[in-house]
Amino acid sequence: MKKTCLLLSIAIISLPGAIAQDPDAISGETLKVEYLQKYLKNPSVRAKYNNDPYDNEKALKLQGKMPYVSGEILNPGEACFDKLLQRTVVVKEYYPSKKDGEPEFRGSFQYIGYSLSDIVRDYVISKDNREEYGLTSDVYVVVENDSGKSAVFSWGELFLSTHNHDIIIATCVQPVFPTATDDKWPLPEQTRLVASNDYITLRNIDNPSKIFIKSFPVSFPGSKGLRPLFSPEIEIIGNNGKTAVIDDPETANNIRLSHNIVFFGIHKGIKGPRNYTGVPLSEVLREKFTFTDDDLARGIIAIGAKDAYRVVFSLSEILNRTDMGEVILLDEPDNEDGRFIVHPGIDFFADRHLKGAKLAYIMLVE
Repeated sequence: MKKTCLLLSIAIISLPGAIAQDPDAISGETLKVEYLQKYLKNPSVRAKYNNDPYDNEKALKLQGKMPYVSGEILNPGEACFDKLLQRTVVVKEYYPSKKDGEPEFRGSFQYIGYSLSDIVRDYVISKDNREEYGLTSDVYVVVENDSGKSAVFSWGELFLSTHNHDIIIATCVQPVFPTATDDKWPLPEQTRLVASNDYITLRNIDNPSKIFIKSFPVSFPGSKGLRPLFSPEIEIIGNNGKTAVIDDPETANNIRLSHNIVFFGIHKGIKGPRNYTGVPLSEVLREKFTFTDDDLARGIIAIGAKDAYRVVFSLSEILNRTDMGEVILLDEPDNEDGRFIVHPGIDFFADRHLKGAKLAYIMLVE
């Protein structure tokens, strides 16, 4: 422990042979300045005495093969990590209880690996629906292992969000143990897909072996340039056939959120500072639908406007995040250019900011 200070060390440190003793018995507070640099040349000792609480334990290499990337792309093939930057994330893993009770904490870890956005960035998209809709705002990514377990991510999570490198395929792990208790937990042994911003870690899966890039398969009515965009309501079609209508998005507990942002689009650039105030889309959806663990792991929602512009979100990035970066729904009933606005506050780019929301589909990706 960094703050452990043995009484004997006070006497021993002044003896001529003190530098040869076990460095774990010396704290930075009792170690003489002339000996400090000699101790810190040892990486394992430095990790214990430096100011970083995440690197106290040695990193363990995880075993696994590189995933194969396919789907609606022109250049399928095995992913190559050789030229990618290593990314680091920290995670408190919190899993659904096997007994349908409260979720269970299973450990805190620092993972080192390669971000999913880096892995798929050089694959050339060739969407099945490109003649109808040529943009990538309706693309999503499925990651699967050989046991058939899978997790789904929106293209926006990987390339539009400010957290775009926080979803990784981990190749090394370090446990993060508390320093004042004896709490320990087992370490994973296989490579792991890690969605570090998820509250319930349903999208963390072992030994991912396949990555599929796909576009949303359902058509949206309308045509580019159609105006006005005003729609008095949003119709949401659930994956179980249930349909819900949003015409008054005030939530039962009257939660309101306000985002101050610099509005910046990939194509049209800077639009200046803006404020968006509305209700959490997560609360609106929960009042209309019941969501399962499978929905959070493999569910997506596509939301479209009258001009057929559409955006895709994973259900987890709306309902299951830890950074409080909520997607908000604005109701501007007097705005002829679109009453309902969907605004993802966590996105760096404004391309999933949707005006005139009219129709949405919730889908469980198989």
